[in-house]
Amino acid sequence: MIVLVIIGAFLSINKMNKNVASQTTTSTPMTSTTTATQTTSNGLISVLPLLQYINSSLVPSYGNPSAKYYLFIIYDPECPYCAIEFNNTLPYLYYLAKNNYTMLVFIGMPIHQYSLEMIAMLDLIYQKYGFNQFYNILDKNYAIYYNSILLYENNKTNQLQMPTPYTIYSLLNQSGLSINYNDINSTMQNAYNIADLAYTQGIDATPMLIVFETNTHSTVNQFIGLYSPSVIESYLNKTLGVSQ
Repeated sequence: MIVLVIIGAFLSINKMNKNVASQTTTSTPMTSTTTATQTTSNGLISVLPLLQYINSSLVPSYGNPSAKYYLFIIYDPECPYCAIEFNNTLPYLYYLAKNNYTMLVFIGMPIHQYSLEMIAMLDLIYQKYGFNQFYNILDKNYAIYYNSILLYENNKTNQLQMPTPYTIYSLLNQSGLSINYNDINSTMQNAYNIADLAYTQGIDATPMLIVFETNTHSTVNQFIGLYSPSVIESYLNKTLGVSQ
C-alpha cells in the first residue's frame, strides 16, 4: 500500500537526520553536503522489476538505451533534500545522458502531501512534450525550492515555502505548455503503482541515485541521502569512463 511508502520514506529521512546529528555537535544546516547514508555491497537495491517501464510513457527516461550503466533517479518534487541534491547534480546527469554515457530513469516517490499529484503532472508533461520539457520543469521546480531553502536558512523568511501542484501549473504557463487535467487521476494511479513496486524493492527514501549495470543486470552502487556533487561526479566519471 502506498501509505507504507510514505511512512517508510519519512522513517528513512528521519534516520538520516539523526545520523547527521550524531556526527557533529553543532546544528547541521539543510544545505550541508554531509554523506547521510553509507551503503554496503550486500545492501544494494534491486531495480530489476522497474526495467519493464524503461522507454514506456509511464516513467520519464532519457539517454543511451545501449549504455553499460543506467542511472535510476528516485525523486520527490516536494522533498527539500532532493531540491538540494538535484539542483546541483541534475545538469551533470543530463550531460551524461545527452552524450550517450548513460540512460536516466526517473522514479517518482511520493513522500509529501502533494507529491503524488505533482509527479503525475510531471508524467503528463513527459507524455505530451517529451523528456526535455519534463526535465526543464522539474529543474525549475527544484531551483525555486532551493532558493526558498536558502532564504529560510538565512533568516530571510519565517516559513519554508514548499512547492505545490500550483508551482508546476505556474511553470507550465510560463513555458507556454498545458496538460490535460482529465488524465490526472489515471496518471496518479500509475505513479502510485510504480512507487509501490519500487518500495517493495527497498526504495523508501529520497533523494536516491542507483547505478545499474546492464551487462550483469545488477546494481553496482547507490547514493542515498545528501552527497557532495563532487563525490557523485567523481564516481560516475570513473565508472562511466567520462572524458575529462
